[in-house]
Parts: sequence; C-alpha cells; structure tokens
Amino acid sequence: MRQEQMVPKLSDHEFKRYIRVDGLETVRDLCSSDRGVLIVAAHFTSVRALRPVLDRLGIRPYLLVRAGPNSVKTGRFITTYDKAPFFGIREAHEILKDGGEVMVLADGRQGSSDVRHQFLGRDCCFKGGIFDLAHSVGAAIVPVIVYTEIDGRVVVDFHPPLQIGDPDQPRESPMAGLVHSYADVLEAAIRARPWSFDPRRLVLFWGSAAADKQGTDV
Repeated sequence: MRQEQMVPKLSDHEFKRYIRVDGLETVRDLCSSDRGVLIVAAHFTSVRALRPVLDRLGIRPYLLVRAGPNSVKTGRFITTYDKAPFFGIREAHEILKDGGEVMVLADGRQGSSDVRHQFLGRDCCFKGGIFDLAHSVGAAIVPVIVYTEIDGRVVVDFHPPLQIGDPDQPRESPMAGLVHSYADVLEAAIRARPWSFDPRRLVLFWGSAAADKQGTDV
C-alpha cells in the first residue's frame, strides 16, 4: 500500500508510531497568524505522504500544480495551465496576501527567474519566481522535507522560515538569497540521509545537459 493511501487509515496510536513530525508548533503558529505561509517541498522526497499527513494535522494548504487544460482537479488545488501559466500564480498571490497557506513543489523546471547555485557539487539553475511571489506579500516561506527512515517510519520535517528580508529591497537580492537558503536546506537533508531520497528525481537538477540548462521550476 502506498504511503498516501496508508496514512488516512492509521489510528491515532499508529499515526504517532509510524509518523514523526518535527517543527509542527512553528508551522501551526504561522498558519494561525494573519501572515501568509508558503510551504515548499521537493519532488525527490517522500512527498506523496505529505498531503494526508498535513490533513491529519489540520493543516490544509492550497497546492499549486501544473496541469494540462483538460486536467480535472478536486480539493484545494490551484492549477497553472500550460497556455495560461500566470492564472495560478495570481491566485496563489491573492491567497498568500490574504494570510492563507499555499504549498508548492519548488524544484521543477518551469519559470523565468533563474538563480544559479552550487548544489551537491554542481552548478545548477533554480527558478525563483515562487519565492519572489511570497516575498512580495511578506509571506513566511517554510521548507518541509519528507523522508522515510530505514525502519520505514515517515518523518515530516518543517524547517524554520527562510529569511525574506525587506520587501522594499530590489527583487534580485532577496529572491536569490531565498533560493540559496532553500537549496542549502535540501542539500543538507540529502547529505544527512542519502538513502531516503529518490536519485531519479535529481534529473530535475542535472540529469542531462538540457535539463541543467533549463534548470528547475517554481
């Protein structure tokens, strides 16, 4: 049974036994404040378990996703279509501006704001648009790393919010700083537990010359 199917079926006792959540109070405090919260995850973590875990914890962010024009999504989704990429971004902007929560997988290839960063020993290109969006409205940016321990226990690790600086500063400086900080969080997590992450997903960073040239998405 997949993790996303297993989590909702767990009893409270089983949930505490098999799921460990670090940094929960920090993110709960942020979500209960008037400040918007952007939760940033990554494809190469055990991300499928994240949404049902958050649901069990009472944290229900909108998920910003990329989909084709014929895709049908249910629940709290913000869909960015190929032919109208800014529709979802505008909606996410309004939710964060109003103090809501949005979650995004911030390691893809789409976007136009390139930030170069040394990641796991290679020069890679990250996309900084979603970080710039959160910075523009003063939202907290909370990295979350989801991994599976050797014993099978799932760990959801909320990190402290990235420092967003002064919203009045030029966009390049704070956006680049946020991307560098986020990339450092990812690298530290991978180096600490390399067995917990899917190496096939690292193609998003350097799987081919074309992938490295295109970089990663918002």
